[in-house]
Amino acid sequence: MHVLEKSIWENIRGGDLRAFELLFESSFKGLHNYATDLLKSSPDAEEIVQDVFFQVWEKRETIFIHTSVKAYLFRSVHNHYLNFIQHRKSTEKSVEFIHGEEGQSHASSLVNTEYALDQMIAADLEHEVETAINSLPQQCREVFYLSRFENLKIREVATRLNVSESTVKTQLYRALEKLRDLLKEHLKDHQN
Repeated sequence: MHVLEKSIWENIRGGDLRAFELLFESSFKGLHNYATDLLKSSPDAEEIVQDVFFQVWEKRETIFIHTSVKAYLFRSVHNHYLNFIQHRKSTEKSVEFIHGEEGQSHASSLVNTEYALDQMIAADLEHEVETAINSLPQQCREVFYLSRFENLKIREVATRLNVSESTVKTQLYRALEKLRDLLKEHLKDHQN
């Protein structure tokens, strides 16, 4: 690992959000192009690359990189791609079963039951998201509301709250990270 890369990685492991943003900005395009070549789908590629970066940030204290950060990121994208393909195959098999001859009568009852369940989960999730937003620190909550519900750009939010654009980005990132963790837990609870 080069000295500069090692320094950036050590800062990230220490929780330096700016160093993480620099890594994201400098690596995203190459990783996205690589994932798009694998998947032949830009939106799926973007989702995979974002998942890799979220995982890197969440597990930064326990990740030890011996080669290079770039190699680690590309390997992570490849592993996420393999998981994505595996998940897609198992989903396709489930759909084939539901639409197959043996599943015809079962399929319609499944659809009705799943719709009712989806409605309950959606109401529960909406309540949890609202609670999570309200539990954010005041400035973080204000940034999130202005950005997501009033559709203001980062510069506009910074002007409205009289703070720097980097403060807005940091607060928005923290809000999204907390909500993402909540959604992960919520989905995990409903999959069990």
